[in-house]
Amino acid sequence: ILSNTSFSQTDTNGPQVNIESTQVEAYNQYFENEKIAIDYKKAECETKRNYQIEYIFFRFENKTSKKIKVRYFEYMWFDDIPAESNGTNESFREIILMPHETFESNCACDKNINLFSKFIGLRASRHVRNLTSFSLKQIEDLEL
Repeated sequence: ILSNTSFSQTDTNGPQVNIESTQVEAYNQYFENEKIAIDYKKAECETKRNYQIEYIFFRFENKTSKKIKVRYFEYMWFDDIPAESNGTNESFREIILMPHETFESNCACDKNINLFSKFIGLRASRHVRNLTSFSLKQIEDLEL
């Protein structure tokens, strides 16, 4: 089967980011090539039950005049221990961007791309782990 899909695979793994060194509400460059740019930031959201939760949000930019599908695996470390889902289908994500589109995740994002970081203001518990670092691996950008 022939396909019109074009695939870029220059550097497919982003760096492992230490969460504690990330500023709240300021975007940081994460990954960039000739087709896409991915940035991230820490931000706080309030739940319906009035809990404050810290998330990692992403901004995806399509720098081309073509529709692009961005695919990757999330790797997360909680209290410096790798998540069991790292590299599995559960950690696989994809987002489709229209030509020159920029998409920013936020508290209301339903695309399942935000990363849970921690609860804010709750007592520490041995059952609640905090995100200490993350990495996006096998990043692909496919022209559709």
